[in-house]
Amino acid sequence: MPFDWNYKMIKKIRVIESDSFDPYCNLAMEECLLRLPAPGDLIFYLWQNERTVVVGKNQNCFRECDVNLLETDGGRLARRISGGGAVYHDAGNLNFSFITTRDDYDEEFQSQIIISAAEKFGVHATKTGRNDIAANGRKFSGNAYFHGANSLRHGTILIGCDLEKLKKYLSAPGGKFETRGVRSVESAVVNLKELNGEINIEKMKAAFIASAEEIYGAETISLCKGEIDEAVYDEARARHASADWKYGKFNDRYERCVSGKFAWGAVEINLNILNGIISSVSIFTDSLDAALPEKIINALKGTRCETAEMRRALENSMPPGEIRDDIIKIL
Repeated sequence: MPFDWNYKMIKKIRVIESDSFDPYCNLAMEECLLRLPAPGDLIFYLWQNERTVVVGKNQNCFRECDVNLLETDGGRLARRISGGGAVYHDAGNLNFSFITTRDDYDEEFQSQIIISAAEKFGVHATKTGRNDIAANGRKFSGNAYFHGANSLRHGTILIGCDLEKLKKYLSAPGGKFETRGVRSVESAVVNLKELNGEINIEKMKAAFIASAEEIYGAETISLCKGEIDEAVYDEARARHASADWKYGKFNDRYERCVSGKFAWGAVEINLNILNGIISSVSIFTDSLDAALPEKIINALKGTRCETAEMRRALENSMPPGEIRDDIIKIL
């Protein structure tokens, strides 16, 4: 059945732009905005970070990024609430967030806003892979998702990003193939300025907003920062800047480690085993399903570390499908 572009639930687009380049401020603001959408609202948040690597919620940051080099150079590490892989941000990169109620969330419309904005500059863009937007076969936008009480889709737009620093920081010490850890799937990337030298951050912001208006045929108004709960913001900002959240709590020494890369993402499963029973489980993954680690942990913890028992536990706890079958295969 073809997609019905006339089926538009969004009636009002509420736009807010950040004036900060601090990733902890910007990610905290995003969480506050996630509380605000009413039915029929699209909250459209535009923001930038300076020299920052942002990892997905369930990733091992030390396998995704040379954290020591990044921080020695004055950069910052951040962790978002969504799944997916690691990304590099600087002032040549524009970040966007689409926030709606769960009923109003529509990935096709949101993708079309990104594609339409690029095409205003003569850049033909298409959706590729799990969560990317590309031009001429090279990615300029990576996207990730979070679904709670409301829904969030956020992503990057490479406009004039320093791609040498991107490669420099998104390479863990020892090289990609010398560690048993699972890292993000790498893709060829491109800055939009390379495809059209007229593109800059401010022009792309304007194109984004115009495309959203055209796609939804909706009114655009500014969202006032006064609507943000300051106490909630302060708590979120402190959490995002904390070592426990940024670096995560993990131990590299496990009794058993298995990993694999699949169409839905990469995963590493670490099992601590006591008297033949799985006593604890740690998961690192760039899967877009932010809840996937919890599902696997709940299935395996307390199970005897035998193939048949682990298979039975996963089949009883996870819905049938490709992800469950792949997890069973590597175990």
